[in-house]
Amino acid sequence: MKNVSLYFKEGTSDKEYHLQLEKVKGGFVVNFQYGRRGSSLKSDTKTDTPVSEAEADKIYEAKLREQLRKGYSEGEKKKDFSEVSPTKSKEVVILPQLLNAVEDAQEFIDDDSYLAQEKMDGERRTVMANKEIKGFNKKGTEVPLPKTIIGSVNPIGDKVLDIVLDGEIIGSELFVWDLLHYNGSDVKNKGCADRIAMLTPIDFGCNIRVIETAYTKKEKQQMFDRLKKEGKEGIVFKKKNAPYTHGRPASGGNALKYKFYKTATFIVEGSTKGKRSVGLEVVSGKDRVFMGKVTIPPNHDIPKKSELVEVRYLYAYKDGAVFQPVYLGKRTDSDLTDATISQIVYKNEE
Repeated sequence: MKNVSLYFKEGTSDKEYHLQLEKVKGGFVVNFQYGRRGSSLKSDTKTDTPVSEAEADKIYEAKLREQLRKGYSEGEKKKDFSEVSPTKSKEVVILPQLLNAVEDAQEFIDDDSYLAQEKMDGERRTVMANKEIKGFNKKGTEVPLPKTIIGSVNPIGDKVLDIVLDGEIIGSELFVWDLLHYNGSDVKNKGCADRIAMLTPIDFGCNIRVIETAYTKKEKQQMFDRLKKEGKEGIVFKKKNAPYTHGRPASGGNALKYKFYKTATFIVEGSTKGKRSVGLEVVSGKDRVFMGKVTIPPNHDIPKKSELVEVRYLYAYKDGAVFQPVYLGKRTDSDLTDATISQIVYKNEE
């Protein structure tokens, strides 16, 4: 992986630009973040879908030369956008552990080497607290946190906890399932069960909840049956003795998800005049593929063209649209690399 941090200062202009070449499932991507120095940065990608390493390297080097020609320079110490470390500057991006899907949940329910947790239906948030309390989405971009969550990180006393939490935000609450750093110690290399054992007794305010963990076959089966009956999104299986690793493995891994229904990230193709519905597209190579329309419920704002949204569906027709789509909301923690045709499950593939 390559990464570089560049800076430009002239008159009242004071900007920063961060560029990364990263390995992902299916190849390599080139992502970047930019904006006024010290402010929340905007994120984008130069690769809508993964490409070969040689092509990604070519794109990366071309973009680097372009920024240098504009007057940017490595005028400050290079910032690392791939590691979790509370001692780094505020430009650091925290990359969470991402999960691959499995088709057979029973295999992991029966396997005593795995524990289970509910798969939440919100937006990924890693919360990093030291002298300040910051939130990061699943792409590692810093995003604002609700005051209710900030106040719940350390509800007693003036000193902020030295901690890094991994979880998901739903409304004004943070649901936490893992602990990465605590009281000056990086705990990512400890086993998952050991990290959860450290997390469970920590006192948080009422807007941070540590989610339930099932350890035995009986507990996992009961959790699976209950979540399915309640119409929840799914269940997550994690190897009890596995360390926390950043990013998504090419296949498999020590942390896996099973969904009770299918969801996908789509690009809004446009809205239907006079109706509360929008068209949906996904990326296929260099093209966009139309996947039908979805109705926007009255309690949601109608998303704008090119915004990313999450939609639940029963299945998709080959060379056709998704069937029984249900709008879940906008995705502010995703980019075009998430809105690809590879995520779609077709009827004959079930």
